[in-house]
Amino acid sequence: MFHLFNILVRAAVVIVGLLMLTGFLSLFPEPTPLNETFGLIVVLFGAYRMVQYLSTRRSTLNDPDE
Repeated sequence: MFHLFNILVRAAVVIVGLLMLTGFLSLFPEPTPLNETFGLIVVLFGAYRMVQYLSTRRSTLNDPDE
């Protein structure tokens, strides 16, 4: 259950970043390239966190010491 929650939260971060990147969700009242830049940063951060979580989980599942 906790694994599914982690996946969903990390996917939500990527989705919010994509919405910011495409302009559907804006931090600023007028269109600005800063919004697209911040959206890209959020997408990359969410993707990094997803890969990091899955890699860590995979390595702990295959670790014979645990």
